[in-house]
Amino acid sequence: MEAAGAEQLGRILFEFGKFEMDVALCVVWACSGQRMDVLTGQVNNSSFGDKLDLLRQLVDQYTAPDSSAWRAYGDWLARADDMRRLRNRFAHGRWGVDPKSHEIVNVAGVPTSLHQNEVRFTIEGLSAVIGNIKELRASLALLREEWPL
Repeated sequence: MEAAGAEQLGRILFEFGKFEMDVALCVVWACSGQRMDVLTGQVNNSSFGDKLDLLRQLVDQYTAPDSSAWRAYGDWLARADDMRRLRNRFAHGRWGVDPKSHEIVNVAGVPTSLHQNEVRFTIEGLSAVIGNIKELRASLALLREEWPL
């Protein structure tokens, strides 16, 4: 069970890396790449959250408020931010296996803390996270085709 969980978590890390790169490239290619040098500098050492914030700023700058494009990007950014929070949880929590329930367990917080919390996943649930990341990547590609920034 631990090996299967570790395999899924490794695959998730690979997908998160691709996802973050897609967001970074979306930002630096805004304005048909005319601001690539400046935007590359901003993106280069930014956290994933900062990259999403930069994308939000570009959406606000290059789409009309309350337009279809603005709403579509806004909905996508909300989903991407949810995935960012999950990624942070994955990176900063510790992992274990509950052999009785056949679940992979992520625990956040120090063991001596009263504020520990855990999230449990099945192998299928971890696989679904991979599917969600892939869907977000595909959705971003479609947004860029429909409404380039």
